[in-house]
Amino acid sequence: MKENLSIVLLLCATTLLASLIIIAAYKHSWPYKEARMTVSREAVSSDTAESLAQAPLPSPTPGPASPTPKPTEGAEHHAPTGAVEITAVPTLPEDLPTPTPVPKSDIPPMGVIVDLDYNSDVDDVAALRIATSLAKLGRIELRAVMASTAGEEVCKAMHAHLRYDGFGSVPIGASVGTVHSGSPYWKDMINAHFSEADYKLSDSLSLYKAVLADCSRREELIRANMAAKKQAEKDKEKAMEETPPETDGEGNSSGNHKRTMEEREKAEEAEREAKEAAAQSAKIRIITTGYLVNIAALLQDPEGYALVAKYVDSIWITGGVYLQGEDHNFCVTEEAALAANYVSLNCPVPLIYSSSASVEEGEDVIVCGGSIMNAAGAGLDPVVIAFSGYGKANNVNLKGGRIAWDPFCVWAACLPSEDTLTHLQPIHISVSAGGWNRFREDLPANCQYIVRDSKDLGWYVGQLDMIINLGLAR
Repeated sequence: MKENLSIVLLLCATTLLASLIIIAAYKHSWPYKEARMTVSREAVSSDTAESLAQAPLPSPTPGPASPTPKPTEGAEHHAPTGAVEITAVPTLPEDLPTPTPVPKSDIPPMGVIVDLDYNSDVDDVAALRIATSLAKLGRIELRAVMASTAGEEVCKAMHAHLRYDGFGSVPIGASVGTVHSGSPYWKDMINAHFSEADYKLSDSLSLYKAVLADCSRREELIRANMAAKKQAEKDKEKAMEETPPETDGEGNSSGNHKRTMEEREKAEEAEREAKEAAAQSAKIRIITTGYLVNIAALLQDPEGYALVAKYVDSIWITGGVYLQGEDHNFCVTEEAALAANYVSLNCPVPLIYSSSASVEEGEDVIVCGGSIMNAAGAGLDPVVIAFSGYGKANNVNLKGGRIAWDPFCVWAACLPSEDTLTHLQPIHISVSAGGWNRFREDLPANCQYIVRDSKDLGWYVGQLDMIINLGLAR
């Protein structure tokens, strides 16, 4: 009996020790999260917080109101040395539903530019897949893709991905900044899918300005289509007026007249709504999941600033530690920090941040990519190539997916809030010249951030994976 009791106690002690080791290893294997939040919510010096809170916000002014951000001598982006290993996707449905394409209408879908670092980590790859899949469904029109990481290899890898997804003709903008690194998956992706034939590359500043300037032409086309539709309706009404009205058998046509008036009122209301939608659809939405060097350069250019003010409806940014801290995208180099600071102070259109709180909840996070990583025959898919290469280089298993910082932002930016169970909360953000940020509710709001309406993180996982998996249907 004593012998059995000793065995039981030994097993319990062994299990407890193993659990403690696993917990410690899990926390130790989260360097990227620690890099994003090197300043905790509480452990911020009062001097730093006070100086940011009291710093006045200058009025947005076009052109280079401050010197162009310059990188520290020899500064470069150092990829994280480890990775989060997620081996189980929380409450992921066994059979993911298939999203329904949007019916075609006279109003074109919203134009979108995505600006990605597409570098070292793999959530950018999943973010680009979200954009191409939603474009296939007719929810957006992917107008251009920008790289915020310097070098042409990243652009070639992005083109390889776009080409695989059926968007090889989408133009790519090379970074105007110098934030640079390498990636364990670029080479494999280029070797698998790159083609020089439809590779369209220019610098991101020129491409931004070209795409935004083209909005004027698109707006004219939309108005012309609306005018043609209106004229067709007038011709139809005229034909109806020339036709004798039907009577009720006693010469009374008032019922038909009333119906005609109601139909006309409905048509006029529909026309007003269509005009508003047409005006909005001519604009572009910019979504950035990386460094803000391209957007800072665009706002510092007088022509670029004017184009943003006229033709950009909003800029959605992956970044910002909630409530305060140092986010990787804001502080990886001095150049990136100055760019994040400049954009926060000088943007003439609404800024929406997908902060750490948007995808993280304590120790729980929204992940994505787990489903496609376990799909049969998906080995040549760019998402799988990237996840596998990143996992191999960092000696981690990403079969369960990767934290969805960047995909979540693209997804929330491209779809109506009722489809994503999110809403936008007004708030005040301060971003120092060193990249340190602070969100505050006790100051006048100068931006918004994405808030989840559901506590069920598994629902968001399922939605993201459902869209990512559309890449398998080629």
